[in-house]
Amino acid sequence: MTLESPAMLALSISGGGHRAAGFGLGTIALLQELGLMERVAVLSTVSGGSLVGGFYLCAKAGFLHDAKVPLEAWRDDGFRHKFLLPFLAFLHDGGLGERLVADLLPIPLGPDKKLIRSAAEEVQALLQEQGCPDTLGHEAIHALLKRGGCAPDHVYFNAADLTSLDLFRFGVMRQPISDPANKPAYVVNRFRIPITAKVEDPAQVVAAGLRIADCVAASFCFPGAFEPIIFPDDFLRLPKGDEELRSVTTRLCGGAAAVALMDGGLYDNLGLASVEITVQSLRLEEAISLKIAPHLSDAERARTPHPDRSRIYVLATDVDNIQPANKALDPAGQNPPQETANADEARRRPGGGLGGGPPLDLGLAQW
Repeated sequence: MTLESPAMLALSISGGGHRAAGFGLGTIALLQELGLMERVAVLSTVSGGSLVGGFYLCAKAGFLHDAKVPLEAWRDDGFRHKFLLPFLAFLHDGGLGERLVADLLPIPLGPDKKLIRSAAEEVQALLQEQGCPDTLGHEAIHALLKRGGCAPDHVYFNAADLTSLDLFRFGVMRQPISDPANKPAYVVNRFRIPITAKVEDPAQVVAAGLRIADCVAASFCFPGAFEPIIFPDDFLRLPKGDEELRSVTTRLCGGAAAVALMDGGLYDNLGLASVEITVQSLRLEEAISLKIAPHLSDAERARTPHPDRSRIYVLATDVDNIQPANKALDPAGQNPPQETANADEARRRPGGGLGGGPPLDLGLAQW
């Protein structure tokens, strides 16, 4: 596969449990082998895909934390030994299920013992074992976002608001190309929170303190297997009486004191909503920088051809559409085409009304 020089990739890794994590691992490994992972400007993950996407972000940031370590070192050695092999071992760990259950024994009677929180601790343990950064605000994550020519530019872990079934995202991003300061930002729900030197800013305090393991757990919190994970209560230990921080989390929750989050697949199991929103934003920013037809609407300007515009290819994994090998070999065991199409349509039912458009600034900025 050859791509022209300006081309960028947007990669979504779908939900689907351990299958999705394993398939996502294979996809990333293949793109790395082809020399294309540094073209991935957008990484959007859901459910099991968020496991591999979260570890990829943390492993790469941890390895490249020292500015003296060249990007070539990650390509040559770091990718295999800090990301690929440790995550393979994590997937092959047969004791994971037993540890999850053991964490809850004896049977808990209080709200502090939840299976989803035990699952988050297993992800946290993986990050700690590998010496990876573990919060969105870790300086290694900041350094990765500021490092030139180092992908990805946008990383999202997609969850769903259980009440509205709308999209609720956690992530990090480089600021739009039109921003001369080139400040990276956090993404929480539909809000972009610029990362500035004003570290005491309450919005930054909230976003920076979010553990990546909890963000990933919110994305894979599958109904029937896990209880909802509550934002902000299960994510942050906010000081009692701190009205500033509480006002920030209330705004992030759309005016509610807290929201119950579940598997992102309840909204969009492919993670393409985040890809679409980000690609639209990238296209608009690019058009503005190239001074393309300012009289046109945002949507028209984003579609306008220009010789200097880059191409963006979207690669979407869809683990749920992969038929088992035995069905592929046995035509009698396959569903009729109409039945399969209906099943796919049911899986991809639309969620709430996030819609497209650029991020909102909370800065907070809202998308």
